Amino acid sequence: LPKARWGAKEADDRFAAYYEQNSEYFAFGSQIDIVRNAGHLGRGTVMHEIGHFIDYHAMGRGRGYGSENASGNPAHPMAAWWDAVVRSDNYKFIVSQRWFDDYYRYAMQPTELWARSYAQYVGLRSGDPAMQAEMAFYRSKTKVQWDDADFAPIATAIDALFSSMGWLR
Repeated sequence: LPKARWGAKEADDRFAAYYEQNSEYFAFGSQIDIVRNAGHLGRGTVMHEIGHFIDYHAMGRGRGYGSENASGNPAHPMAAWWDAVVRSDNYKFIVSQRWFDDYYRYAMQPTELWARSYAQYVGLRSGDPAMQAEMAFYRSKTKVQWDDADFAPIATAIDALFSSMGWLR
């Protein structure tokens, strides 16, 4: 992985971090910006943005987001993760709803599903109570995070993915 570029900025919104990839502002590559005045929802959001960085630079090898190519491609390294996501009760519930609006269309994109699952994975595997509380908050407010039982197969798939990459032993 390349070194992540980190920045800081002030913002008047609810997000604690942003990931920028090849944008007009960061033509040199990617940067993760930490927002100084974002309030209490920070750790999970920062992990979410790191998830985008990993998706692009490790899974996509710097040529795109790996998660975007996992669907329907059993040879793809992220195929087991994608299968676990689309088999989850949370995913099936959201895509079946009539209230499936622009926010949920965005939230159900592979890149966003990966970033949210990566953040939840870090919270689960680290045992960090603050991150776990953030995931519970998001789950209660937006329905886009998985409950623990529904997430277990996704976490197992991420374990296998990271093990195959030599990131876990």
